[in-house]
Amino acid sequence: MADNPYRPPTADIGALPADAARIEVGETLRLSARSYAKALPLVLLFGAITGALNAVPGVLMPASGDPKADLLTSAVQIGAGLTVGMIIGPFTASAYAWAAQQTARGEAAPLGAALRHAASRYGRVFVVNLAYTFAVTLGTMACFIPGVALSVLMGPMLMSAALAPDGTSDWNAGWAVGKAHFWPLLIAMVLSWLPTMLLSGVIGGAAGAFAVTGQTLPGWVSVVGGVGAGLVAPAVTTTLASAWLLAARRTA
Repeated sequence: MADNPYRPPTADIGALPADAARIEVGETLRLSARSYAKALPLVLLFGAITGALNAVPGVLMPASGDPKADLLTSAVQIGAGLTVGMIIGPFTASAYAWAAQQTARGEAAPLGAALRHAASRYGRVFVVNLAYTFAVTLGTMACFIPGVALSVLMGPMLMSAALAPDGTSDWNAGWAVGKAHFWPLLIAMVLSWLPTMLLSGVIGGAAGAFAVTGQTLPGWVSVVGGVGAGLVAPAVTTTLASAWLLAARRTA
């Protein structure tokens, strides 16, 4: 595999040449789509688990029409989602990223091997994911645009932690990729987020319509929406992984 163009570089990817070719949106999304398809067993397993867990607060605390009660419900749902993401997110990110790497190399991505890789990288990715979640959440709360920018700049750090060889600086390497390929990465991430945003909008609109009429959204709708979001959201991770791999190819 020494001549494989997608093999992660042994040197720190942070040393990106000033004239290095930038990743292309179309190429990134094509590799992401192929990676998602190869990772489908992982997507079904983790997507269903995380989606169901994220839907639990909505089932236990449905919208009531009372502004104060609904505000508390929203806070609990957001908190539950962040908690699930912090605990399970590092594991799924590593697994999906590894599947993307195997796809790029033209190799199989067995479920067991993906889980073993994710377990071996859990601690490393957990630390980066903690900083990523904290920074993006604060940036989004302060003003939406900084949160989006930080997600693009820091997202590749997660992929570096999940895929880069030992001894590579996840912080420097990831930031260098996000900074060098900011605009194509931003476009690719937004496009990969569209299914999740559309699904969330449908569920949110349905909840609002029920609240206006004084009714509550049926629990099964929240569960289906949560599971659906859990199944489409991994496309963002495979897009990030694809971008990182393509950037790595340009420095190999």
